[in-house]
Amino acid sequence: GVKFPGDMTVISHSNFPGPLPSVVPVIRVGYDIRVALRQAIKILQEQRAGKRVPDEIEIKAQFEDQLQVSKPSS
Repeated sequence: GVKFPGDMTVISHSNFPGPLPSVVPVIRVGYDIRVALRQAIKILQEQRAGKRVPDEIEIKAQFEDQLQVSKPSS
């Protein structure tokens, strides 16, 4: 007797940007790969410069509606 959509919410993991379209209403949560890549490049540059780098970095999961959308530069 569960109705979908209505009685149930589907939450899906996603790597942003560019999640695949869904055939059902879905709330996406996941990691912005652009942030992860920027952090990785920064750490590699710091290592090459002989600087000390952290053993770990934290990248927080976000809901799709929390993402900062950057506009393309012209």
